[in-house]
Amino acid sequence: VRSGPLHSVRVGSHELQGRRPTMEDEVTVESVAAPHLAGPTGSPLTFLGVYDGHGGRACARFAAEKLHAALLAAEAFERGAVLPAL
Repeated sequence: VRSGPLHSVRVGSHELQGRRPTMEDEVTVESVAAPHLAGPTGSPLTFLGVYDGHGGRACARFAAEKLHAALLAAEAFERGAVLPAL
């Protein structure tokens, strides 16, 4: 969805538990200030993460809570090298 000169983003999610007794997947949506990657608009980036709970709920939750912060803290990310930071 594009709206206005900044091309803002709208995000939604849907979860389906399936046959497991509990939902083990996690989703992260975070607005990230990264002016060195934002382009001419200076708009924040949006980090989207979908974590499959096959390693268990705790594993998916840990990744959902920590991965985007680890990416932002990576020296390569701060240089604008997103793929090496991953």
